[in-house]
Amino acid sequence: MRIINLLLISISASAVALMPDAAFAYVGPGAGISVLGALWGLIVGVVLAVGMVLFWPIRILLRKMKNKNTVAEQADADSGNNDGLTPP
Repeated sequence: MRIINLLLISISASAVALMPDAAFAYVGPGAGISVLGALWGLIVGVVLAVGMVLFWPIRILLRKMKNKNTVAEQADADSGNNDGLTPP
């Protein structure tokens, strides 16, 4: 008898939870704006995190290219070729 009561209660609770007419709710303007602000913050944070992970290898590549150019310019300066027009 106890199992039947438990089954009947769980079926009734499920039916009430799935009925859309029973769920009347009001979100005021202040709470709605707060939720939208928090949602925008979350979305922007996720987009920035993914963007930085994708940009990381490009940043390292640009840094290596800059260091190569700096080393080449230093070699030109050491060889006495300061005009930058003629090869060493």
